[in-house]
Amino acid sequence: MFGERKNLRIKSFLAVAAVSITCLLPLAASAECIVEGWGETCGCDPVAAGDACKPAGAERPGTCTLSGAELRCVEPAAAPAADADAPTAPPANRDLVNPLGEDVSLQEVFARILTFFTAISGSLALLMFVYGGVLWLTSGGETGRIETGKKAITWSVIGLLVIFGAYAMLRVIFVTLGGGGIL
Repeated sequence: MFGERKNLRIKSFLAVAAVSITCLLPLAASAECIVEGWGETCGCDPVAAGDACKPAGAERPGTCTLSGAELRCVEPAAAPAADADAPTAPPANRDLVNPLGEDVSLQEVFARILTFFTAISGSLALLMFVYGGVLWLTSGGETGRIETGKKAITWSVIGLLVIFGAYAMLRVIFVTLGGGGIL
């Protein structure tokens, strides 16, 4: 049994190694050809026109180009230097529209968030109320389903009372703090 596991591990390792080598070979083939200097013959094997080449200390690679019957390493064109004194164009004028509206206070944002969550939780409580009613109506006299339906209706009513009570308390707090009727 242990010999079979060892053989399976060795076969798995060999399979992973083979796949890794297969994936890495194209990367090795596309490596740069190192030459002595610009204009020297690209002597790497295999090499084709358009392959990357550079001298040992060069920053940017050049390309092997056909010159007569030989491929020579040609220095890349110098990148244009950015003119530090040239003025940059200002960013395009973008009119951003505030999705909350103009001059919205933090209290109004908070009130909108509370109203949203109150609506979501009220909707969920209503769905649970309907779920309990459907369970009760389709119970067919089975006491377990009747009890489950009654509990769902009871807890959804309690949830609605808690939601509306919290909403009423927050409305009183907002009015007391000077938020007016924003909630």
